[in-house]
Amino acid sequence: MLDLTLQARFEKLLEARISEQRKQFQLELGQIDAQAASYGRFHSGSRLLRLQQVHESELAIRAILTWESLVRVHRTFGCPMSDTLREDLKAEMSSRIAQCFSELNWSLTDRVQKTQANLPFSLNEARLAVAAKHDIEIDLYVDSLSTNTLQQGTPAMTQNYNFYGNVGSVQTGANSVANVVQNLDADDRASLSSALQQVKEALSVTPSIEDTQRRELLEIAEECASQMAAKAPNNTKLLTMFNVLGTAIQSIASAQPAYQALKMALLPLGITLP
Repeated sequence: MLDLTLQARFEKLLEARISEQRKQFQLELGQIDAQAASYGRFHSGSRLLRLQQVHESELAIRAILTWESLVRVHRTFGCPMSDTLREDLKAEMSSRIAQCFSELNWSLTDRVQKTQANLPFSLNEARLAVAAKHDIEIDLYVDSLSTNTLQQGTPAMTQNYNFYGNVGSVQTGANSVANVVQNLDADDRASLSSALQQVKEALSVTPSIEDTQRRELLEIAEECASQMAAKAPNNTKLLTMFNVLGTAIQSIASAQPAYQALKMALLPLGITLP
């Protein structure tokens, strides 16, 4: 079981971050419904498919926020080790993912039922994928802590850890700031800028995207570029926007070169697109 004080700090931090994310998610759902209604497609299969995609993406994003928050608090408390740390972290993540799944699966089911569609939309597969991915993240994190302990006797507070998944950043202390974008070297930054440009070009010429959605996605791409150039970029916002862009162009055949370029360019940030 995790330390009670650590648990309390984690819960407060996570509550604040999920609350902010929940507001953004509701806005996105409202935009989907408004756009579908404006084209007379509120009961269409394309709207339901889009709802499925954004709910799956939201589940992944909330799991990422949970893991980032848990790692941040654990690091702030000096990376306390125990014989059951691996199991404790996995139990905590499993519980949180289950809570997110319950809320989001109900949201998706409710919207499908209101559309009077007799279709089996569910987040079960997405839940399994998210859980499996974060099990690996936990194994890597605990392994890195264990290795550092063996080499130095105690976990070093300045040690950097690599996360091979949708983590994006890890804060290393109570007053630290994770500036992932600034830590990119010139080549990685150039690759990401080029990939964003390819995404914008693909969005501009793809006929299968409705004008309203095209405009919104182009605005997101521009905001990504602005955040990258900022002195203190909002990494959570960037993570969300990159996932939205990746999801939007993933299934568009003509946009595959742009999607692959974005996918590869995001790897140095620790962001893995589907």
